[in-house]
Amino acid sequence: MSTRTQIWIMGTTAIVTGVQAAIWLTRVPPLWPVIVLGALTVLNTAGVVAAVVDDRRDRRRRSGSAANL
Repeated sequence: MSTRTQIWIMGTTAIVTGVQAAIWLTRVPPLWPVIVLGALTVLNTAGVVAAVVDDRRDRRRRSGSAANL
């Protein structure tokens, strides 16, 4: 699976879990599902950011090594 595919999957999951958490906030307690969904949203968002940074670093490394040939 490519990095871009992983970024799209994690990004979509982050958006969906964020929307689910917002929907749960409008309901009556218990609030534990909101906490769980919010944590999943944060983890997926962090994964997207890490994947984007890693992808950019990898591209820079590849372009730098190609220039050294």
